[in-house]
Amino acid sequence: MNGTEMIVFLGLEKDKDKISVPWTIDRLPEGKTNTYRCMDFRKITQKNSDQLILQEDDCTSTETGTGLRFSVIGGRKYYHAALASAYGLAIGNCFEFTLDTGYVIPVIHAEYKHAIEDAHKDDFGDPDENYAHEKTTSVIEFVYDWQTAPQEVIGSGGMFVEPFADLSGKVGNIVKVKYLGRLWKP
Repeated sequence: MNGTEMIVFLGLEKDKDKISVPWTIDRLPEGKTNTYRCMDFRKITQKNSDQLILQEDDCTSTETGTGLRFSVIGGRKYYHAALASAYGLAIGNCFEFTLDTGYVIPVIHAEYKHAIEDAHKDDFGDPDENYAHEKTTSVIEFVYDWQTAPQEVIGSGGMFVEPFADLSGKVGNIVKVKYLGRLWKP
């Protein structure tokens, strides 16, 4: 590409030098997006990868009460998450995911989600459902520490605890994604 780095967001190629930051992603998966899967950070094992370096970085910690991994960058907490390649390929990209409940989740791209053919299936090909048993698309897969996570998270494989949801199934759908830039580099 003649030295010009391309960033791909939701199937749209953008020249990195021409992207204004923040940049809002206005094309989201259709249907409900209120399922938030989790993966233990110990599953990230590729030596010298940006993903593992981020997990070992001094600014990485685990949140008490949720078990979620996060980094503090510029005084703000960013939750670690696996995201699809549609959100770019650079580990360290940061986003704000706004839910229809008004809650904003600051996220740092910490791992890659597997590509899936069916938007209503999880990484293993199983139907994704929320607590109301509705078909959903899992956009964010949080990175967490299973040794410190609440039993509800460990048992469900998803983040169904405050501040993201309550156990009755009231979980916000993603309505807007704002790209903040690559705020972390190894």
